[in-house]
Amino acid sequence: MSLRWHLCGVNLSGLWPRPGSGDDSLLQSLHARLDERVLRAIDDEEFDDPAEARAYQSDIRRILDRAVREGVPFPDLREEQRVHVDAADDMARAGRDVYETTSWDWKHGAWFDLHEQLGPKLSGIDKQLLDWLVLGRPVFGERFGTGWEFYSHLSRDEAGALQTMLASALDRGDCPGPVRNRHFTVELIGWLDDITGRGLDVWCGRTDANDDGNARRDLTRPPPRRTCSQYQRGYSIPPDAGVVAR
Repeated sequence: MSLRWHLCGVNLSGLWPRPGSGDDSLLQSLHARLDERVLRAIDDEEFDDPAEARAYQSDIRRILDRAVREGVPFPDLREEQRVHVDAADDMARAGRDVYETTSWDWKHGAWFDLHEQLGPKLSGIDKQLLDWLVLGRPVFGERFGTGWEFYSHLSRDEAGALQTMLASALDRGDCPGPVRNRHFTVELIGWLDDITGRGLDVWCGRTDANDDGNARRDLTRPPPRRTCSQYQRGYSIPPDAGVVAR
């Protein structure tokens, strides 16, 4: 089992305006998906006992209910915890259109290698887009306090701009490094192109994958003792999605 990022295409532009709307149909859909996910986790013995499963389910429901009733971000939340990460993933996948890539073929080191090599050569929005993709971009709080447990999101336009920037960086030779890193960058550009070409936005979250590439989300594994307080929120919601940027 190894830590990997899972990049997929979702319809965030249709979802993000809905937090704070009090949309009961959205809440019912989110609750149903959550209940189904927790039941699968219980069957897979990912919880120590039923009480742990009920507590987890209750925590996620409270976050989802507050988001739909009051909107995001939560003004009193400085650091997101693991339940916020899972709740955000549930919200992102609430739409019908979810396009899965094979990004979990690559371990997390490839993403951070790209960031370490290319990041210092960027500035402005180019650097911000790469930071968001690799270091995370919270929805509910100001930052992540969860170790490796975090996620990111990009609007279709932002993903297109990131794709263009990465292609230009390759052409300029700004991503020299090992052949592996150049190969990863080419694949990343392809995933972004596949997602934006379908008219979708980008969602990226952590997943655990076996060496055979089978991805899964472990609900009970404790996060490593490493903080991500440096992963600040630039703005939480894509500005072209109908929500005021922060």
